[in-house]
Amino acid sequence: MINLVIKKSITAFILPPGIFILLFILLSIVLFIKRKFRPALLSASLCILFWIFSIYPAADILLKGLESSYSIPKNPKGDVIVLLGGGVIEDAPDMTGVGAPSNGMYPRLVAAVRLHKMLKIPVIISGGKVFNKSSEAVVIKRFLTDLGVPASKILTEEESNDTLENALNTKTLMFIHGFKKPILLTSALHMRRAELCFKVAGVFVQPYPVGFKTVRDKKYKWHHFLPYASNMHDISMAMHEYAGFWFYKAVY
Repeated sequence: MINLVIKKSITAFILPPGIFILLFILLSIVLFIKRKFRPALLSASLCILFWIFSIYPAADILLKGLESSYSIPKNPKGDVIVLLGGGVIEDAPDMTGVGAPSNGMYPRLVAAVRLHKMLKIPVIISGGKVFNKSSEAVVIKRFLTDLGVPASKILTEEESNDTLENALNTKTLMFIHGFKKPILLTSALHMRRAELCFKVAGVFVQPYPVGFKTVRDKKYKWHHFLPYASNMHDISMAMHEYAGFWFYKAVY
């Protein structure tokens, strides 16, 4: 056990962001020894702030605020699955073409396949180009067909650049094809903002959140307080969702 603690701790503090926290600690000590108390206090404060924003409990608190009000429906009902794009790696080599889903997109993609096999209803993929040369929807459609969803059961919406455009453009596509009861499939942390955007667009959905990052009554252990870049990434994503939600809430 001691060896594991040492190994995990060394690994955490020789990689970013741990290495920067360690440098701030050393800088604070040096400044304190030189009796430069104000710079030492500033350095120590930055160290603490950096540490808080890189540990699991901090990420967990922020993510729970987004995910805790949602759960996966046991008996989902609808006439179409609306799958929101979650990013692609455009030029990544793949078995059947070029381009692959981002890591955050895989839970959505797999859930869409499973849900389609369960309900036998069509899938609308909503995702535009954003910063890419080709749309997310094209890449995601290739993966869905590779995993067994018939191409005839997939519709693509390829113009959206943000979640509100996902909602507005999907509404138009639903109207054209006569869909009235969409099941909205996206990441649990994104669902709060996504549901609001569809409400703004006048589309009432059944939320189907996937890719939960939090669990109820989590018991934290020592290693959860080690600094990791993945926790900083989760905190950044959570803050992005809060900012987006309150922006749409204020404007619409």
